[in-house]
Amino acid sequence: MTTSGPAIQDSREPAPRRPLEPRSTRLRLADLLAPIDAEAFHDRYWSRGVRFLSAPNAALVRKVKSVAAIENIDALLEHRTRDVATFGPGPVRGKVPAKEARAALDRGCNLYLTQVEESVPEVLDLFKGIAADLGAAPWQVTVEAFAGRAGGLSSRHYDHDINFQILLDGEKVWQLEPNLHIENPMQPFHPTQDANGRWTGFSEEGYASDPRMPLAFDPERSHEVTAVAGTALYLPRGVWHEVRSVTDTWGLNVVIKGVTWAEALTRALTARLHEDPRFRAYCEGYRGRTLCDAHGAARAKTFAALKEELVATLSELSLVDVELSPMGDRICGWVAEADAREVVCQDGSWLLAAPGLLETPIPLSAEAARIAAKLCSFRYPFRFKHARAALPDVSPEATYNLIALLAQKKLVFVRGPNDRP
Repeated sequence: MTTSGPAIQDSREPAPRRPLEPRSTRLRLADLLAPIDAEAFHDRYWSRGVRFLSAPNAALVRKVKSVAAIENIDALLEHRTRDVATFGPGPVRGKVPAKEARAALDRGCNLYLTQVEESVPEVLDLFKGIAADLGAAPWQVTVEAFAGRAGGLSSRHYDHDINFQILLDGEKVWQLEPNLHIENPMQPFHPTQDANGRWTGFSEEGYASDPRMPLAFDPERSHEVTAVAGTALYLPRGVWHEVRSVTDTWGLNVVIKGVTWAEALTRALTARLHEDPRFRAYCEGYRGRTLCDAHGAARAKTFAALKEELVATLSELSLVDVELSPMGDRICGWVAEADAREVVCQDGSWLLAAPGLLETPIPLSAEAARIAAKLCSFRYPFRFKHARAALPDVSPEATYNLIALLAQKKLVFVRGPNDRP
């Protein structure tokens, strides 16, 4: 579930939604990589952070346009409520209400629509196979859309996430250049000018190997590639790029908003440590200020003991703990209709029953039944990390898999910590 957009009402009737094609025709990573395979893509491009442009694939266009609401920019704007970002002309960015976006496009601005899945949930179903092939978690994937008029320009910038842009209509010329100033940026940078003509926008000078960000392409290190309808461009994190629409253009981005190793490790470690009430105690004594000498000595002793336990806990973390750590703060809860839920054993088999909601109980393994029984006892919405803490001797993957199953069966909801109910 994603956060709702601004309350902008659109009185137009939404375009009818065409049902998805059969599952066998839904997109996979191979659809974006022709003529190479996944292993070659990993070795030559993914692992090296090098861009890749596929060959044109008419079938790819047909599959994406099988969802009527993303067939073209006008169809998507019919469903859009959130504001639309505009690029250009020149190094200018802005936002307009969805109802005014078409006029901005006609004035020569490029349109940039984030979180397409908010207004067209079907797109995540269309692209989830690609995400799975890339090893991305469901919460890391979002879909964006770009529309441009002939001659429209998205001026020079770089992004902090990984993009696969599928061009559905038209032709684009990309100017690309490796980023030698900052490696693995955590924020995008789109050079802009303030009212006094000063260039602004760079927020990670402290991470940069050279904070004097260039404001133009280096002709010796930049190059151009041309994308046409049916091509997919893999754009690694941090690559400088500028995009010009040769004709009117329409395309979608599959965006991987990754989680850094530092974030994943520290989240996983924090979740495990917070299972112990001693680690949930406050760390008082800012800059050595304490009530008295005895307080200071006790604080130092506590720090030494907990630091040793922290190191021991870190050594016990599994890769699965780390992979699932971003799930930790996601909020889960039983839907109201599942109030009569219970785990039962019939003829030696474990079942999860929810009278009035499930026509047929869900069969469970013995381990899943134990997890389900604990979850059934929760009366209030809970975070995934709390479910983990309540089941310390159960693998995090088993807990995650059961919650995912219950969400699929619409017995529980799962949303981000900042999403609205």
